[in-house]
Amino acid sequence: MVVPLPGRYDAAKHSTLRQQLGSVAGVESVSLCFQPPASDANWNTRTRMEGRSEPENWDINIKFIDHQYIETFGLKLLAGRNLEPSDTTRELLVNEEAVRKLGLAKPEDILGKKLFENDRGFPVVGVVKNFHNRSLHEPIHPQIMMTDASSSDVCVLRLNLQNTKPALAEVEKIWTGLFPEYYFESAFMDARLAMFYEQESIIMQLMRLFAGIAVFIGCLGLYGLAAFMVTRKRKEIGIRKTLGASVSGVLWLFGKETCGC
Repeated sequence: MVVPLPGRYDAAKHSTLRQQLGSVAGVESVSLCFQPPASDANWNTRTRMEGRSEPENWDINIKFIDHQYIETFGLKLLAGRNLEPSDTTRELLVNEEAVRKLGLAKPEDILGKKLFENDRGFPVVGVVKNFHNRSLHEPIHPQIMMTDASSSDVCVLRLNLQNTKPALAEVEKIWTGLFPEYYFESAFMDARLAMFYEQESIIMQLMRLFAGIAVFIGCLGLYGLAAFMVTRKRKEIGIRKTLGASVSGVLWLFGKETCGC
């Protein structure tokens, strides 16, 4: 569940929020971050690896996260370790695509190397398995993940689905107590991800609508054809019935003409 954080960054309130939400029964993990892994809000920059004189000629995506981001979203570490708890940037995580774009053979090769953005350089301590940071329509981009508490825009909760309702009520109570001047709002990740595919949903609905119209028009045509044939063969049907023709025999008469037999 994603809950927007109101107002400016407040270290004391954010720390209290994390601590209190983490103690709620049914809340398995809490992360304060800029945005979830898949989001329309993405920052891009250029990077330079330690030992190279020029920045790379491709953009890299930056995600501001915390030390519980990996656990909360179920991301997988392929090499190294997770980020240590910190309010500021001290070290980095990268994804597999960043390792590939940097021309390194395997994830372990980047561990301990510094990546520079402008004049700031930080060591890479872990490599995360690739995930889509936008919709599935777009390729996976190289990514850097770093801690920066002041860039946190949302609070994300990983919930135990067996205890959802009491947990949601307690989460809202805690949030309202800390931010009484703001309205509590939240959204589940599946609803946020569905927004990426809104266009496909509209197209699917239109296809169903026009398919229904086509079937309806087809049924009208069949009804009109049957009515026309009955009118044209009214006398013939009467004679056949008088001579003892069965209902199935009369129906076969129409069917034979319809299929051209």
